[in-house]
Amino acid sequence: MAVARLGSTPASTREQARTLQLQIAGLDNEMTAARREIVLWYLRTFRGAHEKTEDEINALIQRAEHKGTFDEPISFLTEAAAYIGTFAKRSAQRKDLAEALAEETVAVHKAASARAACELRALAPGYEPLDRAARSLVTGKVTDPALSVLLEDFADLRVLEEATALKHAAAEQRTAELIRDNEERLKESIAALIRESEERVTKQFAESQAHTAALIRESEERAAQRQAKFEECAAKSQEKSEERAAKRLAQSETRAAAMLENVLGGPFAALMRSAFVARMTGVSAATLRGRYSAAEMSAAGFSVAEMKAAGLTAVDLKAAGVTAVELKAGGFTAAELRTAGLAAAEMKAVGFAIAELRAGGFTATELKAAGFTAAELRVGGFRTAAVLKTAGFTAAEVKAAAFTASKLKTAGFTAAELKAAGFTAEELKVVSFTAAELKTAGFTPADLKTAGFTAAVLKAAGFAAAALKAVGFTAADLKAAGVSAAGLKEAGFTAAEVKSVGFGNAVDLKKAGFATTALKAVGFSAADLKAAGVSAVDLKKAGFTAAEVKAVGFVTAAELKAAGYAAGEVKAVGFDNAVDLKVAGFTAAEVKAAGFPAAAALKTAGFAAVDLKAAGFTAAELKAVGFATAAELKAAGFSAREVKAVGFATAAVLKEAGFTAAEVKAVGFPTAAELKAVGFTAAELKAANFTAAELKATGFVQTSLWLAGARCACHNNKVCQAHYDAGAMSWRE
Repeated sequence: MAVARLGSTPASTREQARTLQLQIAGLDNEMTAARREIVLWYLRTFRGAHEKTEDEINALIQRAEHKGTFDEPISFLTEAAAYIGTFAKRSAQRKDLAEALAEETVAVHKAASARAACELRALAPGYEPLDRAARSLVTGKVTDPALSVLLEDFADLRVLEEATALKHAAAEQRTAELIRDNEERLKESIAALIRESEERVTKQFAESQAHTAALIRESEERAAQRQAKFEECAAKSQEKSEERAAKRLAQSETRAAAMLENVLGGPFAALMRSAFVARMTGVSAATLRGRYSAAEMSAAGFSVAEMKAAGLTAVDLKAAGVTAVELKAGGFTAAELRTAGLAAAEMKAVGFAIAELRAGGFTATELKAAGFTAAELRVGGFRTAAVLKTAGFTAAEVKAAAFTASKLKTAGFTAAELKAAGFTAEELKVVSFTAAELKTAGFTPADLKTAGFTAAVLKAAGFAAAALKAVGFTAADLKAAGVSAAGLKEAGFTAAEVKSVGFGNAVDLKKAGFATTALKAVGFSAADLKAAGVSAVDLKKAGFTAAEVKAVGFVTAAELKAAGYAAGEVKAVGFDNAVDLKVAGFTAAEVKAAGFPAAAALKTAGFAAVDLKAAGFTAAELKAVGFATAAELKAAGFSAREVKAVGFATAAVLKEAGFTAAEVKAVGFPTAAELKAVGFTAAELKAANFTAAELKATGFVQTSLWLAGARCACHNNKVCQAHYDAGAMSWRE
């Protein structure tokens, strides 16, 4: 605990350096995201952009970033200008952060050296530290002179190492400053060359545009060659400087570690063998890698970059609890972190770009699950719609990534999926979807008609004629598509419309189901319709006269009557006698109404008395024309009173004609005696409501009355003599 307290410093310079690294990483992520957005904008905005490779598009944008503007006409667009302005600001911010990080790195080395010296001096009581500010930390005196001498030697060695570290840091800073100065001079030189070239181009533009372009290319190539040569030289110089400094530092770390191990033993042995003390004494991560675990080295304060440089893998560091943010800041690639078991979502959260994740082996499916859009995946290198479909993106999402209907169809999306994504029937027709496929996808006949499909194609796709008529196809369109006359009628076209498109005979239209009335209305004659098989009944219903119907071959009165014509209409077309009309089936009343008012004419035509009575003739009229018996008149339906009124005045005649006792009684023969006299039986008189006593009075014997149903009070089933004699009888219920 004493070591930890004594080894603390007022300011955590290492944490400040780490914060700057994270800020630089965040700024890099923002610049990467901005580049993705400008690539998407470029793909959406410019025709033919999809034909370019990702490298070509990135090269175009990098040239614009280097020059500070896009080529015309892109530079005139607001989005392009905004991107270049933002890029310049972020580049300046990154440069400032990089310079600050370099300064903090030097400070980290200084702080580490001071911290190590302080902590080591605190381990040996009595040691006189070289740094007077640390004297208050000493808690005792060293009694062993030999130990004191060794510690003094170690202090000298530590001072030498600190001086070496400072020298190394100063060399690095000078190298960095030299690189920056050279870069600035190179940029100024390039800018001057570009300005000079542009001036020459302006002057010579009228003479030769081709020559101007060649001069610009030559100038840019020379500048690029100079830049490359300078960068190569600077890199070699820095590499040699770093190798020499690293070699000296390793030698010094080895000597210091060996000396401390020999000098400090006993109760300090465990502490001295720890990675923490080793790091405090300046031993590098590479030297300690084989002796300590990743967790111990991380706890000792080694940075992720140091441990990575020492050979520790992302798997080792993840197991030691290092976060994804720290692993990325330490320089591990997406592939290494994937091997360590990090998911795409975790790496997306710490700022890995899609291109990096794709290079690291992540599939489009994994990146979709991590939350990337189809548009982002396309910019990141997943260039085909098929790959995005396989990853699980919908047609709408793939369409939003600037893929055409043709590309989506090639990728295997159905017409229904493309419809749901917002493509029109016209767009899908262009990419060779059939009308049947578009119908299955849910497009309406109106959609497909607008897209340019013909009636014939839509009929073949399964659309009903009525549906095609509803969206504006004419009868002519549908007939040309192969729709029959019946189909046109079913679709709602009139007989006139169907006739006008070539179905010109009545047979076609009759077979199509049009009514005779409709056929007559479009100009077909009775002859046309009869030839088409129309009956006389239908001709009559259609409004043809009896004369027109008779003229086309329905020549008998019976045919005209069967068609529904009245007797008068039939008579008017030449059937002018009652016999013809009766034979045709007309009633006496119909014949009478047709102009044969005399009963004699109708009787001559063969009508019976009952027919004449039904026609309204009286009994007197029928008797006058030869229906001379009461029986004939009764058979015609006349009542007893009507028959009696025409001269059949006796009860005997009426009874002979078939009238009942009640009917004869009702017409003026009220007594039982009169009716008995003409032959009516006791039962018939009983039915005429005469009493048993009245019948006894007329001379009916006891047996006749009993048979007619008479009963006396003392017997149920017969009439006794006493009651018969007394007339005390009643009819059985």
